[in-house]
Amino acid sequence: MLRVWVLLLALTTSFSSVAAESIGRVILSLGDNKAYNLRGLSRDLKRDDLVYEKERLVTGVRGRLHIRFNDGSSINMKPESSLQLSRYQFEEKKPEQGQAVFQLMRGGLRTISGKIGKSNPDNYRFQTVLATIGIRGTEYEVYVCDRCCAEKYDVTEGVAGGVDEGGIHVNTAVGKADLNPGLFFELARGASGLNISDVRPAMLAIGDEKPYVKPQPVKTPEPAVMPAEQSVEERCSGLTDFGELDAEMEEIWGICGNQATGGS
Repeated sequence: MLRVWVLLLALTTSFSSVAAESIGRVILSLGDNKAYNLRGLSRDLKRDDLVYEKERLVTGVRGRLHIRFNDGSSINMKPESSLQLSRYQFEEKKPEQGQAVFQLMRGGLRTISGKIGKSNPDNYRFQTVLATIGIRGTEYEVYVCDRCCAEKYDVTEGVAGGVDEGGIHVNTAVGKADLNPGLFFELARGASGLNISDVRPAMLAIGDEKPYVKPQPVKTPEPAVMPAEQSVEERCSGLTDFGELDAEMEEIWGICGNQATGGS
């Protein structure tokens, strides 16, 4: 009888795995990285492994994890990070109806939005314990540092983020802000306001793989200056050989010729 129950349990687990649709794939996995389902069961994450809605992704002390989702968006997780894939729905033919809601529990990541974010930015957002981040077609970074993290790295306890491309909207209990490339936000736990600056918070440097290069602010191109319209007299004064005039200047041919010969 025990064998029968074990077999039924194995079959149920197998069918559940088959029925679940993957929402993304592991592009790169370095170190000890795991995925936890809602029952708390874990599995190791290696390159080409699939990830599923409701799973929690966790990177180890030296772990790095790069996930590409079905809509083309991607996430690069730093070491000692935890990310809950709370909600994800996407159909290639209906990208505007897609949804992506992720919860960063601790640690940091960098993300690039995909078709969901481009088709309907309101349906793509990141949540943390202190802030919710919406996008405007973007690439940005965010880090959540708890008390242990703050003591370990001697940084502020709270959440911080910054924009590389596009823009983000930050919504917190103590304030809101729209950020463009080159701007950063930081919210310390217990603070009464949101700090916005063009200086990258120290928290965001935790786990950096390479030196950070700050994006250049987006400059609005200056309108082209069109040359002033010349009068017939000005155009004639620069002509010395009327035989070189092309067909497009036939309109003033006679005028310039008359001026050169003294005609009226």
